[in-house]
Amino acid sequence: MRPILALIPILALTACLEQDAIEALPDTDPDGIVDIDIDPDVDPDPDVDPIPDRVSADFQWDPIFGVIDLDGKLNGTQITLTDASSMGWITRTAGSSSGMGYGRKSGRMSLGAGTGGIAPMSAPPRMEIAHTEAADDMFGGELEGVVHQVPPGDAPLKAAITDDNADYEPFLAFLDTWKDRPGVAGNAETIDVRDRRWLKVIDDAGNPVPGAKVTVLDRTKDELIWSGTTYGDGRAPFYPHLADAQGGGDNLLVQAHLGGETAAMPWDGSSDEIAVTLSETERGQTVKLDVVFLIDTTGSMSDEIARIKSTLLSVTDQVNGLGTEIDLQYGAVLYRDIGDEYLTRHTPLTKDIEAFDQIIQGISAGGGGDGPESLNQGLSVSVSEMDWRQGAAKMVFLVADAPPHMDYQDDATYGRAALTAMVHGIRIHTVAASGLDDFGSLVFRQSAQLSRGQFIFIEYGSTAASAADHGVTGNVTSNNLDAILFRQIRDEVEGWGRPTS
Repeated sequence: MRPILALIPILALTACLEQDAIEALPDTDPDGIVDIDIDPDVDPDPDVDPIPDRVSADFQWDPIFGVIDLDGKLNGTQITLTDASSMGWITRTAGSSSGMGYGRKSGRMSLGAGTGGIAPMSAPPRMEIAHTEAADDMFGGELEGVVHQVPPGDAPLKAAITDDNADYEPFLAFLDTWKDRPGVAGNAETIDVRDRRWLKVIDDAGNPVPGAKVTVLDRTKDELIWSGTTYGDGRAPFYPHLADAQGGGDNLLVQAHLGGETAAMPWDGSSDEIAVTLSETERGQTVKLDVVFLIDTTGSMSDEIARIKSTLLSVTDQVNGLGTEIDLQYGAVLYRDIGDEYLTRHTPLTKDIEAFDQIIQGISAGGGGDGPESLNQGLSVSVSEMDWRQGAAKMVFLVADAPPHMDYQDDATYGRAALTAMVHGIRIHTVAASGLDDFGSLVFRQSAQLSRGQFIFIEYGSTAASAADHGVTGNVTSNNLDAILFRQIRDEVEGWGRPTS
């Protein structure tokens, strides 16, 4: 067995790899969604491929995995990289264009309604469909529903937010509802987040130290089993079941590293939190903030894309109005699917906010057609391909209305991407747009919880009904989407390295 001290330089190198209330808006009518049930006596469309049986895709944790390899093939299709820097985007494509221009709001099947359970594959699916002449023709006039008035394009989107890490027990109860439900295997990952622990890094005065690298070693096996980066409150999560950590005795060693200093503490893993003290933690007055918008740009996302376009500069003005000095960078990642115009597109993080806004204004919705999209690829690009700065507060806002494809071979899964985000201290806030099905709710909530983000959902109907549709039973705050996005940025900046009361 190699001495533990001999591992410290190697591990240091590897490692370098109560909220303010928001005034709720009054309840309004749903935003232009037609809720339709298919007649059980109507035969399924023979041209729609059934969802295939899939093998289980249980999650496996690799503690050193801080970068995701996105080269090669996806589902047997070659991925092609195009540097279109003159247009501001770096594009990855896979497969030829399918030419499908409609999105899930105009013809997406889901596997059930709300959280009441996922219907067996043979049961009539539930559909959400925009009431258009083309949609009526597509389904032979067999659909009935109520058309709600669509608000103007510049009307604020009403949304709500919940924190599954703050309401941890209700989140675990939500995960329990997925046990033994049909159709789960291969559509989502089994990620065991029981018995969460916290690895905390503080300075000599007891203040939290954000941006510190933390590692956990199993001294009985003489190996690294966990790594992460502390968030603004100086804490990083640790999940013993994912790490396969054995309790008993002081068999674990928790190491913290920042700058040129390294400190370590023995731990038996039984306490909810362990703190490691670093003395050399000088920090400037300016908070570096990197924000990436990860957007599903398939055909059904036009309303949400329009909202993001109109939101960006107004949110930026509010951020710049905060009392804290902020060094702000924005970046964006777009994704569609195999056979669309592009698989992913991303533009690097930049301090030129006006130039970034001009790039964002050119985003349009298109492609799609089946249910899931390549969210896995988009999320992986976000955490591994963006030039995140060391010592910065890092945030991703994922805005989408569909779950990921989990039937693609050689894919980089959302679970791996979310835990890679945790390795680098990147917080993923997931925003569920209209039409997100049960699997999507599970995936979005898992991704946010793992990376210490929050789950945001656009409301269509009452706050309570929208929350129930996503299985949310914890505390929920409602407001318009702009205000919620700003609050997440504000809280990140104002809480960076500051003690919590």
